[in-house]
This record gives sequence, C-alpha cells and structure tokens, in this order.
Amino acid sequence: MPPISPSTERRPLIAVDDASTASTASQHETALAGDFVDVERAARRAHASTTSRIASSALRMSAAACAALVAVATLVTRASDDAGVGGSAARTRAYRFASTMSLDEQLTLLGGQVEEAYIGSTSGFVVSSTRARVPELRMNDGPQGFRAHNQPGTTTQWPCALAVAATFDVGLAHAWGGAMGGEFVRKGANVFLGPGMNLARVPLGGRNFEYIAGEDPALGSAMAPAVIRGIQSRGVIATAKHFIFNEQERDRMYYDAQVDERSMREMYLPMFEASIKDAEVGSIMCSYNKVNGSHACQNSVYMNEILRDDLGFEGFVMSDWLATHSTVPSLKSGLDMEMPTAGLFSRDRLKYALEATDALGKPMLSAERIKVAATRVLTSMFRAGIMDEEETIPRAIDANVRTYNDTTLARNIVAKSAILLKNDGNLLPLDPDAQNKTIITFGAMCAQPWSLSGGGSGHVDPGAKNVFTVNDGLHDAGQDFKWYDEHQLDQALTEATKMGDDLLAIIVCDGAGAGESLDRPRITLNAHQQPVSRFSEKFRKKIVIIVTAPGHVVIPQHADASSILLSFFPGEQAGLGLADVVFGKHAPGGKLPITIPNSENELGNFDQEQYPGTGGKVVYKEGLHVGYRWYNAKGLRPAFHFGHGLTYTTFKYTDAVVETFPVDSSIAANVSFSVTNTGDRIASEVVQVYVTYPRDAQEPPRQLKAFKKIVVAAGQTKQVSLALPVRALQIWSTKEKKWSNVPGEFTFHVGGTSELRKLIACDPVQTHGPDATSGVLEYFGRP
Repeated sequence: MPPISPSTERRPLIAVDDASTASTASQHETALAGDFVDVERAARRAHASTTSRIASSALRMSAAACAALVAVATLVTRASDDAGVGGSAARTRAYRFASTMSLDEQLTLLGGQVEEAYIGSTSGFVVSSTRARVPELRMNDGPQGFRAHNQPGTTTQWPCALAVAATFDVGLAHAWGGAMGGEFVRKGANVFLGPGMNLARVPLGGRNFEYIAGEDPALGSAMAPAVIRGIQSRGVIATAKHFIFNEQERDRMYYDAQVDERSMREMYLPMFEASIKDAEVGSIMCSYNKVNGSHACQNSVYMNEILRDDLGFEGFVMSDWLATHSTVPSLKSGLDMEMPTAGLFSRDRLKYALEATDALGKPMLSAERIKVAATRVLTSMFRAGIMDEEETIPRAIDANVRTYNDTTLARNIVAKSAILLKNDGNLLPLDPDAQNKTIITFGAMCAQPWSLSGGGSGHVDPGAKNVFTVNDGLHDAGQDFKWYDEHQLDQALTEATKMGDDLLAIIVCDGAGAGESLDRPRITLNAHQQPVSRFSEKFRKKIVIIVTAPGHVVIPQHADASSILLSFFPGEQAGLGLADVVFGKHAPGGKLPITIPNSENELGNFDQEQYPGTGGKVVYKEGLHVGYRWYNAKGLRPAFHFGHGLTYTTFKYTDAVVETFPVDSSIAANVSFSVTNTGDRIASEVVQVYVTYPRDAQEPPRQLKAFKKIVVAAGQTKQVSLALPVRALQIWSTKEKKWSNVPGEFTFHVGGTSELRKLIACDPVQTHGPDATSGVLEYFGRP
C-alpha cells in the first residue's frame, strides 16, 4: 500500500465502470432489501439470472467443518473461554447486534482513519461512552509480521512468505501465522493485513516475496489456509490479499488485467477459495488494478457473484489503501470498508446517497446495504472473539513484544526453508570440528543485512542489534573466518592460496533486493560473476555460494561452485539459521516454490501485452502456462526445477500405485508409494505427486496435485499415501460454468521434484466420466 496520505482527488458518487457492473450491482441491491438472514437466498435467486457467466461451486466445505476449525483454535489472549464463534452462528449474532445499532453507528464501521500508531484504525468504533460498545479494529501490516514503523527492534523480522512456501510444510506455516498473530495481540492490534496470496506470474514482480503461493495454486491452496488459521487462532482477523490479479507492481494503480475465466478459476482463485472454505478468513482486501474493465474494488462479478454467492464468503471486503473509486457503485458491488480513511464512504456522502434518488425516482442506496456491510464486519469480529472481550486489548504500540520462542521459530524456519540447489562432492555440511581450518567469506552481503528483507508493507525493522548476517552466524558457531568485500578480490585470492589445506571453504554471498510499488528491473544478482570465476580457477571444490533473494534469480556462476544455498528473504535470523545448515546442525529442508531460469532470456515467454502491458491493459494470454507449467509444456529445462531441493542424504522412491474410486466418491484417486532414506543421516523430504491430464483436457503436463513433508531416518523406508479429491483432477468448464470431470487416461508421477527424469511414473489409469458426482472439497495437506 502507498504512503497513507488523504487523497485530494474527487471521485464520483454514482459513476459505474460498465453496464455489467451496474446490472449485477442492481440485482444485489434488490437482494439486500430483505432480512440479512435471507440475503444469501435472495442473492442466489439474483445469481441464477447470470449463470451464463458464473456458476456456483458444488464443492463447499460444510458449515459444521468450518465451525469445528474455529472451535479448536486457542484464543490465548481472550478473557472468555467462549470467545470466538464460527460459521452462521457468528453471522446471526452479528445481524442481531447490527439491528440494535443506529445508522450513524453502522456507518462508523464502513471506513477507516489514519493515525500514527497503527496503519489504519477504523474510525469511531469505541469511545467509552459509545452506546453500541463495539471495539475498534486496529489494523497493521503485514505479510511478514508486525511493521512497527517508529519502534524498530520491538517485533520480529520473520522470514518472508515465499520462504515459508519453500518449506512445503503446512504445520510450520500454521506456527508462523500463529506467532505473528501473537505479536499483533501483544502490540494491541487485531487485524493482520495479510497473508498475500497472489501468484508469482511475473518473475520481475516486486512483491513475489510476500506471497505464500509461489507459482503454484495447489501449493498456495494448502499453505494459505494454514497461515490464516494460525493468525486467527490468536483472535486476530486475517486479510487475504490482493483480490485479484495484482501479480505485478508496475502500473498497479492503473492496469486492466484481461484474464479468461478458466485461468482465473484454475490458477488465481484457488488460494482465495481455500482461505474462505478451509480457514474462514475474516477479511479480504481488493486490489488497485482493474479486472476485465472494472476496478477490482468496484467489480460486482468478483465481489458479489464469486466471493459471496459462489465461495460463500461471510466476512468483509476492505479496499487497498486509496483503492476506492466511488460510493454507491462500490458499495453495491460488494465493497464493505474504505481504507485508510472514510472519504468516499464518509457519513455525509453515504447519508446523501441514502436520501438521493436516481432518474427513475428509485433510492440510490438502501439502508439495508449499510446494515449488511456493518453485519459483515461484525461477523468477523464475533468469529474472532473481539466482540466478546471483557476489556479492550490495551494499545501497546511502543511495547517490545519480541520473545525467545519467536526468534527460535524464525531461526528454524530459515533452516527449514533453505534450498540446497547444488552440492557437488558433498561439500556441505562443513565439519564444525575441523581443527586449525579457516573460512574465507567474500562479498558485502556476508556482512550487510539489506538483502534479508523486502521493502514496503512487507518490511519489518528488527533493530540492528537483532539482525544476524552470515558472518555473524559463523562467529556464533565459533568458526574462524576472514571476510573480504568486492574491492578486495586480489587479497582474498592471495590469502586463500596461502592457506592451502588450512582453507575449509570459500563462502561467497550474493543476493538481490525488491519491494512494494516497483517491479525489479532485472532478476540478476547484485554482485558481478567475476569473483566466483576467479576463485573457481583454483578452489572450485571449496566454493559455497549463499544467495538471499526475493524470488526468481539467475545464478550464472552456478557452474563455478560446488554448493549453492538459496534463501528467500530470510529475515533477522538469517545468519544463525544458515550457519545451522552450513555446519549440519540442521539439514536443509527447502524446495523451490518457483522455477530458477538459466538466463533472463527465458523471460521471453512474455510479450509486451502480457507484461508490463500495453494501452493500460495486461493480457494474461499465457493462460494456464505459468511458471514451471510453461517449461513443461515447451519441453524446456530450467537451471533448477520447481520442487527441487537437495539435502544431506538421498531418497529412493519405489512401489508407486494408483487406486481409483467410484464416481460417487469424494476421492478420485489415492497415490501410494515407498520412500527410502538411502543415506546415513535423518532428514526431511517433500514428497510430491504430479498429474498429466488426457490430451483433450488441454492442460499443461505434470501439475502438482498433492504433497507432504515427511521425516525419514537413515536407512528407513516409509509408506506414503496421498488422497486426491475429485476436485483435484477436474477442470473448469467455461461452457458448463462448473468444475467438470475429464474422461480419459491420466498419468501420475511421484518424486521429490517436478523434473521428469527424477520422477517415477505410475501406470496410467482410467478416470471417471463426465457424469461423475461432485465430492466434498478437501484440500490436501491440512495440519
């Protein structure tokens, strides 16, 4: 989000982007005229007239299951054990409460105010004399933890979301979310402006590090709900963002994303869908950009028809900062809260809209729509337990909320997300007990923290004393080392030669930066290739490259090193966690959630229309061929494949079997196989199932459909079984406007990477025909 300054631009009260938005919004305004309990039924009746465009999903998590997820959450900060309710119970309580509020009290819930302490506190919620007794909503960034602005060193600078995605560990994602949520509570905030779940469609994307999905919707659909459940287990409302198609920062305020329906359903919507159905996310933030001609925050198709009618979202939609473009059209299109200030949603403008009539003499806005918006906000507050607090959580913006447990978890995430791209000759791990041996560290980034965290909403300032660089990690491990920067290459070479056999390793540190509002100009590393190539002439077998990056990066010098360790913006504990990996205290546990290209020339799969866009439009004409799917479809070999990541042992996959189920089952297939640790130490492995559809389905080959992180002892064999729900093998039919089964022969592969030559194939199986019944939506990988 941009700097929070009030906008002086006067935007229209009744302007509508297009006839489609006006028509759909009008239908929803009619639906909102009745009692709130009946709104969804009325909305579905209105929705029936638009089935030529959008059809409701037959696959929905039951209300009981959703309630159970919330019921087991531990609201450790709440005064009452009964705080927090799930499903329709929270909605019913919210509607009844809203019915007791005056119009002015309801209006206070529809817009924010700017204050120095928190990013945005919704205005006028609670003063001790307020009759309605509604606590304030205190919002704060963000995606990588609590951004404390003028209080550096009071919160944890966590590893970024892309690093957590690299763990492929839903349990760890849940713990990460819970720990960040705990810091929010201790700071006195109750709305977490994250997690981000846009797809890493554009390798140059400035905020790819903030997004939990990497470049795969199946990965994001498992990880995003886990993070949200962690955040909301602390009684904090999570915010799924940015809805939708905010896959680039360049021109983000203005571009119009042109996306076909099938790509939207299969690639970009699943993370939001899972967040709603599997985690009951409390709020969703709509994005700056337009979508197929209408602003995302004024798009009735996406906010009313898809979010509400189809996916069953019961929480509130807030705008990104200054992303509201009108009053009545935005409200009718499904926007509930304007942030950061109530300008277009101010009391005066809303009251005027309630009293004004259109050319036909009909009211421009109904009081019921105001009540519905207020009810949606209150629904999330009841569900989180905020409305049941005996006392409002005290404002504690200046408090130091760092804890030993949090920094320990952050350090562990660094190790478990570190991706060992290469390890020729098993150079790593280094012997921590090597006597009289010294390491040379080379590069400014061995000693500087700037490439450990991104800029903008995702930046947290941990204070200089709390940041550990690679050099700090070596020092903490008790290892002798000598550091040289880029201007001291000749001295470093001379020293390495003089050391001879006493040289344990040369660690070269490199990286790249990124942040909000700007895309990266290139995906190259900051340092020049020359130092590595110069070292390689004599010391190739002892060279370790450590890269800290925000996402896709070209590593041209990888052939000149024995080992390469990649860490996506690892945060303040970087040096300690990476030292744990380098010296073998922890085996590296990360897998690539994106694809590492051979060169920048491989970005040629995008033309100007696709990125950065032409004439104000960005055309997603690559369709389903995003990331590794494009490489697979083109038969190209990247530098390092999606899902790749070595560790300090090796695994062998055998006995892969696929069992299919009758058409009326909720499970389409069950993939079973054995994994043997063929090395001499315990380690984790991310087992992955890839599926190739029948040719007529026109799907990219080898798509990730299931995964699980397992730990296997040396010499041990584990039996693994992963169930694929019916939905996992379906495709979106643009003709029938629903998820449809694909008849024909599927191919299943299992392994520890998406690279075909390292996968083992199962025998092809015949799947259910097009008349199969739908099953219950159950994304794999829940903790």
